[in-house]
Amino acid sequence: MTHLISFFIFIFSFFTEAHPIEQSTVSRKNLEKKLIKEIRNVQKRRKIVSLSFSFFHDKTYTFNYATGYADLNRRIKATPDHIYTIASVTKSITAMTLLDLVNKNYLALEDSVHKIIEGFPPNVTILDLLNHTSGFLREKENENYLAGSSYRDVIEHLPVKFNLKIHRYANYNYAVIGALIEKILEKKFSEVANDYYYTQTGDSLYFSNHDNYKSNRLFVRNYVKKRRKRILHETVDFGLWEPAAFAQTTAAGLATFLRQHMTPHFIDYLEEHAVTIKTRKRNKNRIVKDCYALGFRLRYVNGSLKYIFHNGFLYGVLSTMYYFPEKDAGFVALANMSNYPNETLSLSGFYKNVERILNTEIRNTDSVDKVNYDFPAGYKFQEEFKSKR
Repeated sequence: MTHLISFFIFIFSFFTEAHPIEQSTVSRKNLEKKLIKEIRNVQKRRKIVSLSFSFFHDKTYTFNYATGYADLNRRIKATPDHIYTIASVTKSITAMTLLDLVNKNYLALEDSVHKIIEGFPPNVTILDLLNHTSGFLREKENENYLAGSSYRDVIEHLPVKFNLKIHRYANYNYAVIGALIEKILEKKFSEVANDYYYTQTGDSLYFSNHDNYKSNRLFVRNYVKKRRKRILHETVDFGLWEPAAFAQTTAAGLATFLRQHMTPHFIDYLEEHAVTIKTRKRNKNRIVKDCYALGFRLRYVNGSLKYIFHNGFLYGVLSTMYYFPEKDAGFVALANMSNYPNETLSLSGFYKNVERILNTEIRNTDSVDKVNYDFPAGYKFQEEFKSKR
């Protein structure tokens, strides 16, 4: 009789323990169905040709999805393996490539740029470039900003008010970061960035190389609409501006990059170096503060960090990546438009739709800080952070 009771206890405990696993599987299927529905709605509503999407939760679950056409004229369907230009999201990769050199003691955030590039204003630091507080103003204020082929040429075309220490977003800051990296390592920026990106993701990073674009069918084709025709917008070598806006990769690769770096310690590091962009009241009970830190945007709601992200738009290319610290989840969405330049849209609001889905499918983490994450391969911030805590 005792053996029989033990047997039933074993059977009961077996099924009781198995049930949460089954429930988790069902929950993820619901999550994926809702995400697919939202992606298709966004594609249709915003007249997007193709959209490649990669979602992750904690360190184990990934969901990749693509819809639409990677080449509209040839009717080639998009897959998660297709390569998109990621526009200004490039800055996050450029920043991390530079921080890797900081970590290896090639330079410090407080160093003057003048220390490496002679003739540069001595009161501009490496941190100023990373946070857009150098004093360089937006290039759009001068239509000739693309006329230069080097940072020395371009500086003559840019309005400058040095040492303001106020965030003024300008691609030129990251163009100079690329020049710094090349000066320090005596290698092309594109090679250094790709090497770093590959160690973090196992995926490749491309930079607007015309020959690659012509030969590699995995590159998404972008078209410019002129009257009733769609003209292929072929990529060119943008050289100086590559570190700011012209990297190319897959959504899955970029999501892996984001996932690898969003550790509790690195998030602390971002917050320590953040500069405030603006603070605004949405209503009596909601205060929103936007910050910029080392190639990432941070958004606080009522004092709590809600989002770490970056958006991009360039020649009809749309890109966005978001990390939700309270969920330990994030996503990347890359897209292209057929109706550019007749319409200029962005994916900047897409995160709200994803967040609504997450709120119904994924509970908040009790404390992300309690999780013992491994740092990415080759990453050495760990000891520095531990000594501070």
